[in-house]
Amino acid sequence: MHLRKFFFLILLFVMFVSQPLFSIENEKTEKEDELDFFVVPVAFYTSDSSFMFGGFGIFSWEAEHKDEDIGDIHNSVAVGGMYSLKNQMLFTESSNLYFKNGFFNWKNIFAFSIFPADFYGIGNDTYYPPENKIETYTPLYFKFENHFNFLTFRNLYIGLKSAQGYFKLMNYEKEQLMGDFISSNKTSGIISGFGPDIMYDSRDNSFYPESGQMFNFTSLFTNKFFLSDYIFNQFKLNYAFYYSVFPKFITAWQFYAEGITGKPPIIYMPDLGGAINMRGYPKGRYIDDLALTTQLELRFPVYWRFGGAVFGSIGKVQKWDENPFIDLHAAGGFGLRFMISEKKKINFRLDFGFTSEDFKVYFMTMEAF
Repeated sequence: MHLRKFFFLILLFVMFVSQPLFSIENEKTEKEDELDFFVVPVAFYTSDSSFMFGGFGIFSWEAEHKDEDIGDIHNSVAVGGMYSLKNQMLFTESSNLYFKNGFFNWKNIFAFSIFPADFYGIGNDTYYPPENKIETYTPLYFKFENHFNFLTFRNLYIGLKSAQGYFKLMNYEKEQLMGDFISSNKTSGIISGFGPDIMYDSRDNSFYPESGQMFNFTSLFTNKFFLSDYIFNQFKLNYAFYYSVFPKFITAWQFYAEGITGKPPIIYMPDLGGAINMRGYPKGRYIDDLALTTQLELRFPVYWRFGGAVFGSIGKVQKWDENPFIDLHAAGGFGLRFMISEKKKINFRLDFGFTSEDFKVYFMTMEAF
């Protein structure tokens, strides 16, 4: 059954990227700041959501920068939305914009969601139940997150992060694992906080880097003074390094850590799994106060605009005072790539992630890191 599903997804991927509608790139002209864009319609069915319809699009154009030695940086705006026949919905918008010759950088994320999620409990050794017995819940939330950063020294941006939003826990099972979690947590309320944001970025390309490194540390402190009902502190550290072993054969390595203190809503809890880290585990497979992951990926060309990747990762979740080097989880896999924009190096990716529990498939735009 898994083998049939695998070949079906490979065929679907090839058919998907071969359609002109899904790969819209402006012809090259003498203008360097030319707008590139592509739009993808989406439709699928699951037992939890019934039929879903929607799509997403990415718009990008080259950003001017005062330092000519720095690699290509791009302004980008991504928009996506989904709606199901069960009145479930998801809408996201994210932007990464540079102003004043790269001196000022503004990133923002807006999201609105009423969408079911799986819950496996809190901790690094939670039970993985059969598919028909996985506990689900539905969070309603919207958030507006902003990062305002100024260029200080070469490649180093320093600024402020802000996050405002609302969260409400819906359709959960009070007598199950989620009931244990909410016994000491709020089920709804306003989220509002601020914190410092530090980013160093020497990558040669922000969409598909072949060399350089990126470091980003952010934190968020919510407080009643900021009109927040939830009181917690959040910390994120992301480091990535890129190196070309041979021409077009790229080694990418990432270390990611996320921690929380206080009483956050469930969607702010650090976790493992999903399309970005520990591919092969479902999103939120492991949740706790601190999440630590590292992953290594080899990216290489195949033919024309097609490329490939193999990857592996290890990680865990834990309390702050626990040993980070024991009881690690592992995941790995491979993927196909199709370069939608050769000029901007924007990829569409199809990843197959494997773990000791199961395997997962991911259709995404751009790389995991």
